[in-house]
Amino acid sequence: MYDNATGRLPGTQPELFDTVIEQVRQRLPEVLPWLDAAHGRAERIVKYDHSGRRVYQPAAYTGNGNDYVLLTPDSSEGNFCFFWIADPQQADWGDRSQVGVSARYSLIFWWNYRRIYQSCGIRDREAVKRQILDALRGLTLRRGRLTVTRLYELAENIYQGFTLDEVDNQFLMHPYGGLRVDGEIYAVENCLM
Repeated sequence: MYDNATGRLPGTQPELFDTVIEQVRQRLPEVLPWLDAAHGRAERIVKYDHSGRRVYQPAAYTGNGNDYVLLTPDSSEGNFCFFWIADPQQADWGDRSQVGVSARYSLIFWWNYRRIYQSCGIRDREAVKRQILDALRGLTLRRGRLTVTRLYELAENIYQGFTLDEVDNQFLMHPYGGLRVDGEIYAVENCLM
């Protein structure tokens, strides 16, 4: 039976990037109590709008058949985050006893300020940003690392690579907010042979 939370069969261990992502995914809700869902790696779902234009949306696999949950600002996920791993990935073959991989990653957060502050009028983006950065800095990761190099706050940059109609929908208007954390993810595993 497939485990929806981890995306793997029960009893199997995550490997390479999934090792790092799983550690972050498990830890973030513990240190960010307002975070309702910490998803792993998102897939890019391709759909077509009414005019035949391709629309790209981030989605996480639910583990149920072909079902995915959309991770867009208008989804019903509450306060959430998810990983996006960019191509290409780099392979490190320097040591014959280990293999390492690295890539640029994005960790995308979306939230409702009312659910964070329990108030209708507070919109303290910098405090939320600080909480996220403190949470990421405080992570102790086994068999890998995560660096942070850039932060994005504009909706078109938070969801870069996906299709969002920010002009029509004004996703970043109160009470909503978001942040994209970019950096490098690195994972290392011992070779099996």
